[in-house]
Amino acid sequence: MGVPVVDKAFVEDFADGIRAGQGEGILIDVRERNELPYGMIPGAVNIPLSEFVQALEKDTQFWEKQYGIPKVEVDDNVVVYCKSGMRSHQAAAYAAAKGYPNWANYAGSYIDWFGRAY
Repeated sequence: MGVPVVDKAFVEDFADGIRAGQGEGILIDVRERNELPYGMIPGAVNIPLSEFVQALEKDTQFWEKQYGIPKVEVDDNVVVYCKSGMRSHQAAAYAAAKGYPNWANYAGSYIDWFGRAY
């Protein structure tokens, strides 16, 4: 089974819910920190792909200190994105392999959201 893919309309609603405090999910940007000055989708938290594998093994205390959020739970709804959808696909596939079933890839990612590359 492949990684679920979501589109911009889905992510807009998902991010709006997170920002309003009504969303039941987490939006994760897996780009590296040096890419963040180009912009982030509002409501997202950055967990660089280079830290991602190790981060899933850490506890909530680490996540709160490092990323400002509690660690994702197995049943959390998570959408991941990057610049073009490739790294976010890797992250979602890894999470699924580790037993996190509710992760989706925003395949259009930054380029789709902002309508430009960098």
